[in-house]
Amino acid sequence: MARHSRVTTCFGTIKQKPMWKDGIKDLWVVTSIYLSLHYSNLLATTYSIYLLQAKGKSAKKSTIKFVIDCTAPVDDKVLDIASFEKYLNERIKVEGKTSNLAQCNVVISRDRTKITVASPTDLGFSKRQLKYLSKRYLKKQQLRDYLRVIASSKNSYELKYYQITAGDEGEDEE
Repeated sequence: MARHSRVTTCFGTIKQKPMWKDGIKDLWVVTSIYLSLHYSNLLATTYSIYLLQAKGKSAKKSTIKFVIDCTAPVDDKVLDIASFEKYLNERIKVEGKTSNLAQCNVVISRDRTKITVASPTDLGFSKRQLKYLSKRYLKKQQLRDYLRVIASSKNSYELKYYQITAGDEGEDEE
């Protein structure tokens, strides 16, 4: 005999069921969260119990920053950081599209030796994409044989030279 009904409000659909208490047959209790406005505070109640009181504060959007440190090649004047930044601006894909940085609030900035890519956290920007594009840029500039891209921390990469050892190994064995 327990019939369920659905009430559509501006907050979504609320599912209700009858509750029999003290002989009163038509007492309806909200089984999902019922939202009500009370003196400009938003009160959420379930089964007539206040669960949450939230004021009109907006959630602060956080950003995540990725850094590509090009100190060694820039100091040796092997790598032009301005052309590297331009390459990243043209090639970074956001939501499956290139040149979609401004619409999605992705910012690329550079210092003398570092490139910083800042994007909103909810966008899910990939650090791996920066490594891939860095390797492609090095290959295009014919520097891939001399430089490598290494993760120096959680949110940063570093361009380093390969370690080249001398051919003195044969002389030590004699």
